[in-house]
Order: sequence, then structure tokens, then C-alpha cells
Amino acid sequence: INSDPITLNNPSKPGYTFVGLSGTDLTGNNNTEVVIPTGSIDHRSFLANYNPITYHITYDYDGGNLPDNVTNPSTYNIETPDIVLNIPVREGYTFSNYTIGNNIVSTISTGSMGDLVIKANYEIEHYNVTYYNESTQFATVSVDWNDTTNKINTIPTKPHNIFLYWSEDGITEFDFENTHITSNKNLYAVYEEVEAPTIEISPSLDAETNKTWVCNNSQDENCGVTVTVSSEHNDYELYYKVGNGEATLYTGPFKVYENVEITAWSKKSNINSESVEENIVNIDSTAPTINQPAT
Repeated sequence: INSDPITLNNPSKPGYTFVGLSGTDLTGNNNTEVVIPTGSIDHRSFLANYNPITYHITYDYDGGNLPDNVTNPSTYNIETPDIVLNIPVREGYTFSNYTIGNNIVSTISTGSMGDLVIKANYEIEHYNVTYYNESTQFATVSVDWNDTTNKINTIPTKPHNIFLYWSEDGITEFDFENTHITSNKNLYAVYEEVEAPTIEISPSLDAETNKTWVCNNSQDENCGVTVTVSSEHNDYELYYKVGNGEATLYTGPFKVYENVEITAWSKKSNINSESVEENIVNIDSTAPTINQPAT
């Protein structure tokens, strides 16, 4: 009763703001300056009252966004039940995790305190550009989302064909420089066929049962068979060989004075066409009779 006045110290509590004291001889619960005066008697009790501190949450979605009608809370306090963070979506990327500083988080647990900056982290998606030579897979290249891809260095081959370019639809040349890859793509080799030439002989076989017989005297301009090799393509080189002879560049019609097989082919850009053959069978060493029935 004779004690000096006692001024009560206000308490603190992590995660909370002190509101005030309530208790003996106090009105309300927000008393922040409480003094027990000299002359006081009897026991006294006091209760400290608090409000949880509201903390703010800042999200860095790094170019991503939450799906429609999905949110993450912007505030919380120490008493908030566990918050399971919703995952953002970013085009061309796969979500990896959230981090606070260097710590990976997926939930804000009850009892957490402090303002938070939560960053979303991703891995870029990869897509395959697959090259096909006819129906055979030729090569596959992995490309980061929205990147362009370079043309592969290896050139495919196809017999008797010149490789032209790669195409997605088999018709239009693929634009490697300006096409950004945002999905898997298949590219197909497009070729130009080197077409075989035509062999004509004169005089030639007449129908199925008759031959136009010619003599084999190379000294007689009326003897022998004239062979012409031709193509509709002016940019082709034409080659031929007589029997088992050497390949010869065709420069114009030539004569043959024996029954033999003529082989010819076209060439462009060092690619040969299929060979064509023509058998000469109407040369006779005896004096021929024109259009004599075949025996």
C-alpha cells in the first residue's frame, strides 16, 4: 500500500502489434499507459491484447500469369492457415518452382512473418525439328522455344535426284531465318529428278514382225543406223556408250554399223539420271531387202 506508483511496461510479441492491457480497474482492452498507484490494495491481474501484423506478398511471375479465375493472396499474417501457392503459366516455358531469396517454396506456412517477395522460375521448352529423307528419319535437332534453327550441314541423297531444299509441306522451301520454332516440326527433303534422255534410231524397227534392214558397210553413207540422244532439258549434259565402250559426251547424232546395245543417260550437277537402253538389231552384213519379214 505504501509502494511508489508502478508504471507497467508494455509487452511485445513476434508477429503481433500490441493493442493494450485490460484488467483490474481498466476500461477496455487498449490501455497502453497503466499505472498502479500508491495506496492500491488487493491482487490485480492484467491481460495483454494483440492484433496480428498484416504482411504484404509481392509476386514476380517473370513474364508468366496465373490462369483465369486463379489468384494468390497479396497479404497474410502469422495466424493465416498454410497458403499453397498457385502455379503461373508462361508461354514457351515450364514452371520449375517459386523462390524467396535462395530458398525454394511452394507453401507459406502458418507462423510465417515478414513481407515476402516470391519469384517464379521456369525452364524454357525445347522442340524437335526432325528431317526426313523420303520416309526415313534423317536427323533431329533440338531447338529452344521461339528460336530459329539453322539448316543442317549434311545433304541428303536420292538416286538420280538433285537435292533442292527442306520443306514443311513438301512444296514450299522452309524459311530457316525467319521461322520461330514454337512446336515440333517435320521437314522433308525436296528433290529435282534428273530425267532420262530419249534414244532414237533411224532407220528403226518397223512394227512387231518387220525390220528395216540396213547394211553394215561404214564406207557407204547409206549404211548403218543413226542414233540420236535427246532431252527436253537444255541444262542437261547427255552421255552414251556403245556396247561395253567408254562413256562419251553426246554432241550430236552418230552412226553405228553393228548390232549393239546403246546406253544413254543425262547428267546435271554431277547427278546422273537412270540409264536407258536401245538395242540395234536391224544391221545385216548381206545385201538387205527393205522391210523383209523378220525370221
